[in-house]
Amino acid sequence: MTSDALPVGAVALNTVMMDSTFKISGPADLTKPNLISSGTGFLVGRPVPGDPNRLYYVLVTAAHVINGTQGDTATLVLRVKTAAGGYKRTEHKLPIRKGATPLWTRQPTADVAVMYVDLPANLSTQLVPQDFLATDTDFQKYEFHPGDEVFTVGYPYVLEANKLRSRSSAAAGSLLILSCRLPK
Repeated sequence: MTSDALPVGAVALNTVMMDSTFKISGPADLTKPNLISSGTGFLVGRPVPGDPNRLYYVLVTAAHVINGTQGDTATLVLRVKTAAGGYKRTEHKLPIRKGATPLWTRQPTADVAVMYVDLPANLSTQLVPQDFLATDTDFQKYEFHPGDEVFTVGYPYVLEANKLRSRSSAAAGSLLILSCRLPK
């Protein structure tokens, strides 16, 4: 659930987003094993109170992906470091419900869900710093509007760009503005 805080420094936002983005999926219908709810999530680092050098892992994803996954777990496809210094794809079972109780928080007016997650120690990722997340004030200040072109990262249509290392795809598209608060 926590990680040592690593300063992003001069690393480009697109590099941070590529390294913090993962595929999430699960069964959409427990009686039909080939019917999958799948999407993209990214990891935000939330400072641990009293220890700013440690961060909680917070997964941000589409609410419809988690809500559409049946059962108590989803699968998060991760990249982990190998002993040889390379990377490999691994599937991590992620608790999303405890019985009928969701373990995530849904943003009330947008299709966004957030939740704290526990992940393997050898995970290869950069966490998105909280201050990288745009606020309503940022959207006004920098004059972002619906329809503006943006760079996006994700796993469209259940695809992975590199099945051995689980790399996300990158594309350009139009901006959809939404607002979401991290869980307390």
